[in-house]
Amino acid sequence: MKISAVKILDLKKNIVDKNKLIVFEKNISIPFVSKRSFIVTNTIGIRGEHAHYKCKQFMICLNGKIEIRYTDSKTNKKVILNNFKKAIYIPPMIWCSQKYYTKNSVLLVFCDRYYEKKDYIHNFSEYKKLRENK
Repeated sequence: MKISAVKILDLKKNIVDKNKLIVFEKNISIPFVSKRSFIVTNTIGIRGEHAHYKCKQFMICLNGKIEIRYTDSKTNKKVILNNFKKAIYIPPMIWCSQKYYTKNSVLLVFCDRYYEKKDYIHNFSEYKKLRENK
C-alpha cells in the first residue's frame, strides 16, 4: 500500500445537529464494515508505532489534540486531529503512530478486523524490509 492510500476525511456532513450528534454508518462514513472499535484515552506521549498486514483503521479525535504520523517507509506524513470533524483512514501496511498532546485527548478507532496478534508489525526495521520486498 502506498502513502497515497491514506485518506484524511472531512466528517462535517456527519454532524446532524448543533448538539454534536455525530453519525457513523457502515460503508458511508467509514470506508469499510467495522468489526472492532476501541477508545484510547488519558494518555500523553506516543502510542501506536506499528503497522498491520491486513487491518484497516479509521481514527477520529473526539477530544484534545492528537498528531497522527504515518509512512510507507519512503514518504513520511502527519496530520493533526483536534476535533471530531476530521478523521483519517489508515490502510494495511502503513506504519502509524499517534502523539497525544493533552491528557484529555480521546481517540476513537474503528477496524475492519477483529484483534489478531499476528496481524501486527511492531518492529520498524522488519516493516521496512517487508516494504522493500514488495
